[in-house]
Amino acid sequence: MSHNLALILLPRTDPAALGASPSEVTTFDEASSSEVLGPSAAAVGDHTVVCDPTMTMFELPAHPAAGTVVVELAGVADTYTLRVFGESPRFRVVAEGKVVEDQGVAVPAEQGLEEIDDPEDAHLELFCRLAGLARAELWELVWAPLV
Repeated sequence: MSHNLALILLPRTDPAALGASPSEVTTFDEASSSEVLGPSAAAVGDHTVVCDPTMTMFELPAHPAAGTVVVELAGVADTYTLRVFGESPRFRVVAEGKVVEDQGVAVPAEQGLEEIDDPEDAHLELFCRLAGLARAELWELVWAPLV
C-alpha cells in the first residue's frame, strides 16, 4: 500500500504544546489514513512526531528548530523527500527511483538505505532512524489528533 503523508520530527517538543488531545488517541494506521482530516502527534522521548496525511495542514515555524526533520511520502506520485533543518541542512528528493534533488551533506541515517528495494520502505526506515525508533515502533506509538 502506498502512503501519502508527511512525517515530522520536532525536537524537544511536547504533543500537548501542539494541541494534541490526550483524551482522543488513535493508531498509526488510523492517523496515516487518507480519510483523516488532519494531523496527529505522538511523543517519542522528549520529542514529538507528527503524521500529516494531508501533507499540507501541519505548518512548520518560519525557522524550525535544529534537528527538525520532515520526510514526505507521496507514494501515488512515487516521490519521496527528506528535509533536515539546522546547522547542516539537508534536502533530498527521490522521484521514480532517481535522486532528482540532493542538497547538503547526507546524514548518517541515510547509510544503507539503497539496500532497501522499495523507496517508500526506505524513507519510512529513514524517518524512524532519525526519530530514534525501530520501524515497528512507529505503529506502536499512541497518536492523538491535533485540534
